[in-house]
Amino acid sequence: MFFRKKEKKNTKVQLIVVLLIIFVTILLKIGTSLWPDADIEISGKNLNVLVADTSDHRYEGWSGHDSMGDIDGMMFVFKNYAQHTMVMRDMNFPIDIVWVVGVDDEGSKCLLNKFGFRKLVTGLYHSCMVKVVDIAPNVKVEVGIVQNELIPYFGKENSTMVFELKAGFTKENGLKLGDIIEIKN
Repeated sequence: MFFRKKEKKNTKVQLIVVLLIIFVTILLKIGTSLWPDADIEISGKNLNVLVADTSDHRYEGWSGHDSMGDIDGMMFVFKNYAQHTMVMRDMNFPIDIVWVVGVDDEGSKCLLNKFGFRKLVTGLYHSCMVKVVDIAPNVKVEVGIVQNELIPYFGKENSTMVFELKAGFTKENGLKLGDIIEIKN
């Protein structure tokens, strides 16, 4: 009898632990599936962009969307300073691609990884802006092309972030190499 009570107690504790782990896992999955957004300023224009700061979001990007809708673009945040390649996977509209590198107030390179960006958006970290290092204007869609045959687009220099903007934006607004993009929140 004494052992039976202890068994029941252990079973309840184990059940609670398992349910807690499942609950936390679901919360984490929901949290990483949400698309945060950010307000930025490019060439004196205020824009609202979606933020792709998880590997799933960076892979998906604008795939399968018919347009950007009311959103002005997407900001891809990477954990490293490297040559980041973009493709037009399942894209239905052309875009401008802009590669940027984070720079601090003194002009030194800095990274805005996922956690650094989350701090930036919440106002806890705000000393990093980004400088344009390359632009691919008016990149066309590639309808019916399989993954391994897509044209890879990559910046001439390493970057820490990439913006995908509405096609023609860079030309219409005179965005050029060396310009600073301000992330407002």
